[in-house]
Amino acid sequence: MRRKSLEELPKQEAPDGLELRTFRAGDEAGWAKLMTGAIGNWDEESTARLFLGDPGVHPEGIFFLATGVHCVATATDKQLPQPEVGYLHMVAVDPRCRGRRLGRCISLAALVNMRQRGCQYAVLDTDDFRLPAIRTYLALGFVPDMLAADHAERWRAVFSELGMAHASADLT
Repeated sequence: MRRKSLEELPKQEAPDGLELRTFRAGDEAGWAKLMTGAIGNWDEESTARLFLGDPGVHPEGIFFLATGVHCVATATDKQLPQPEVGYLHMVAVDPRCRGRRLGRCISLAALVNMRQRGCQYAVLDTDDFRLPAIRTYLALGFVPDMLAADHAERWRAVFSELGMAHASADLT
């Protein structure tokens, strides 16, 4: 998916009782727990090695919504070799906190960061079955990217599942 411009982003506000913050030393275990189940299986070691060891991932680009030491949502602004492109990566919300628009809030934090560091547009990858996430990304101004021959048909199915069949007419 692609957001064609990082201008005119919606207003960003952390929900009452939650702090919007970036990664701190010691967050590895909580980050792994938050991502496990939402995005594969993680532990402190794999999180540190695969994410903190990635040259495009920087602590100031890893965002959390937290209450005290408990993180309830995360998203990462992963830097790509092309400085004009931001990559929204590893968005996850604690299953007990879903349905509260925390995915929107945390994704928006990463998008604002991308804009502040000079990115002009943003991209993300997601799976067809992540319908609540796709609904959030669409509401944030992302549109489908047709990169493979089967994408138009897959997006028609996704829009149908979301009850947005009218939007699928634009898919070619």
